[in-house]
Amino acid sequence: MSHYNNPPDKWKPTRVEQVNNLFDLLSNDTGWVTRQQIADYLEMSHKSVDRVVRDLRITLGVSDSITVVARINKGGGYRLVGRYEDAAPWATGRIADAETRIETLQFSMSSVVKATDGRTVEGKKARLVEMSMRHLLEQLLALDSQI
Repeated sequence: MSHYNNPPDKWKPTRVEQVNNLFDLLSNDTGWVTRQQIADYLEMSHKSVDRVVRDLRITLGVSDSITVVARINKGGGYRLVGRYEDAAPWATGRIADAETRIETLQFSMSSVVKATDGRTVEGKKARLVEMSMRHLLEQLLALDSQI
């Protein structure tokens, strides 16, 4: 970004202010807000939009039942939802994504466990993460078998 487009004396909002501004934007819009609309509103790059959406999800996840859902098809976009029924398709996809990431992490950690000394802090951490992911996967598979 050039100095001309981003002068040093230009005020930049903090991450908290960016999260609050995104919440305000999504709260005031009942439809889907695209990534480009968010980038324009917050005056930031698409990559920064992803970070602010993540930060807002974390903030809401700690204290609220509201979340930010994303729509991949139909031009994409984000919106706030407060009822599970409205978030169900998104939540189902997030659960499947989480399971895939947990499985990948467990298998990755298996390699690290084999490559590290279990007496070192690094080795102990690798074993703890691998064991935790393995147990979590076992519990998830047990739930799937109940269906």
